[in-house]
Amino acid sequence: MNILLVDNGTTYLGALQFLLHEHEVITSSYKDIPVDTSQYDLIILSGGHNFSVIGNQEKLEREINTVRTSNTPILGICFGFELIGYAFGAHLSHQLNKEKGIVTIAKVSSDPIFTNTHTIYVYESHRWVVSDLGDQLVALAKSPKGIEIFRHRDRMIYGFQFHPEMFPDRTDGDELFSNFIRIVDKIKL
Repeated sequence: MNILLVDNGTTYLGALQFLLHEHEVITSSYKDIPVDTSQYDLIILSGGHNFSVIGNQEKLEREINTVRTSNTPILGICFGFELIGYAFGAHLSHQLNKEKGIVTIAKVSSDPIFTNTHTIYVYESHRWVVSDLGDQLVALAKSPKGIEIFRHRDRMIYGFQFHPEMFPDRTDGDELFSNFIRIVDKIKL
């Protein structure tokens, strides 16, 4: 699979690239996203900690526009999740305390992304939560702090508030990530 990995300043880039080692991956800064993304089978928006989506919409205009207009499947991770939420009208709330560590999330809707999963443990590291999805996004899983997985109602766009690339030996994020890759790969055929 030909994947565009958009680096939003994540400190976990190597771990994310390792999860994608079986695929052809082109890594691009959020500033340098190609205008035409049709040559890619999937776009992944990484996490990032340098700045927030809120207050930096102008800086992120190219990435937000890609989310709103690209026909290529998209997966947003942490910051990427927040950016997708913002692009489709979700409400983001800043938390005083950083959510960091392994947490349990609960399914709230059925979806093929949950194939072969039961109790789901994921690694979180964020200060923003999506508290209201608006009309275009559907919640798939939640934690006590907020929405953890969503998908777009009509397009192949998903978001993970957590980091599937971290602690694959102790969490289930990598399995959810792999399930998403398999779903996209089947669509591609």
